[in-house]
Amino acid sequence: MSMVVFSNKRISLSYNLFFSVGIIAFFAGVNLCLLFLLSIGRLNCDMNDPGAHAIYAMPHVWCPAHGDARGSGLHRVLSEFPPGQLVIDVGAYDGKEAIEYASAGHNVLSFEPTPSKSANIKRKIRNADLEDKITFYPWAVSDRSGEAPFVVNVGVHLENGKWAINEGEEKNPETMGSEQDGFRVPWSHENSTTVNVKVEKLDNVVPRDKFVLFMKVDSQGHDFKVLKGADRLLSEHRVAVFSAEISPGLMEGGAKEGLDMLNYIASKGYRCYGCHTSFETGFRFGLPVPFSMWTQHLGTLKFEHRGANHGQWDDIVCVSKKASEVFSGRM
Repeated sequence: MSMVVFSNKRISLSYNLFFSVGIIAFFAGVNLCLLFLLSIGRLNCDMNDPGAHAIYAMPHVWCPAHGDARGSGLHRVLSEFPPGQLVIDVGAYDGKEAIEYASAGHNVLSFEPTPSKSANIKRKIRNADLEDKITFYPWAVSDRSGEAPFVVNVGVHLENGKWAINEGEEKNPETMGSEQDGFRVPWSHENSTTVNVKVEKLDNVVPRDKFVLFMKVDSQGHDFKVLKGADRLLSEHRVAVFSAEISPGLMEGGAKEGLDMLNYIASKGYRCYGCHTSFETGFRFGLPVPFSMWTQHLGTLKFEHRGANHGQWDDIVCVSKKASEVFSGRM
């Protein structure tokens, strides 16, 4: 609930209503709290949310670059911490980010299950002379240990408005692979194949005495299961900051699974921020967007890929309530 207090009288309204009214007011060039304070002088606006009682910077420097030619700001940020911290890279793809984290002076655990990508990643690590900094696992990360079927796709590109297979690509699990490889895909498997890959929980990989400075999760709709496999790490606040992706179109449970994921993260004592969010309106005006509103909106957005509705996605950055101890140098 949001609450407006005037003298001894309280007016309560749902946050969704407060949010909607706030946006309308901002569009009109009016800040509700400021207007009342100026005209009456005795108004206090209490959002009834811990965020109203602290200043939170939007941590875009922690957000994934996703191929941005300018690169990621993470290297600079990670370089400001004492070297030798532990960083986790789930969904390494081409190994670029793992190398970025390691070149900032830290030790990296990197995971990528697509068979064809493993040799390329290992070669890049070797060429960068970072084999002592990066431990690479050709595994998938999940909420259980064992093996699981994993969909690997032939690479494609847009050609005259249609998806075409990249030149030289063939349906061979040893050579094929794309950015969209994952446990679940919404398109036809005509240009895909399924392989069995090893899956493991992060709680079984990260030593009990280790603290994780930063963790990147990008697993094409499998992020919730990755986080549940790190339940002990998150419950003990042994991850200071992590990024993850909400992708209703790739999640088995759709927008509901995205909502469950956010509620799970919040239950562990983490506060989440939007990166290049598709829900621009609220964030532009500094208004926190309720989880349910955010995931429902995200679930309605379409993105056509390989002849199917892939759905839109958003990156989030989540910060532990104990992260201030880390950032103040008390690690």
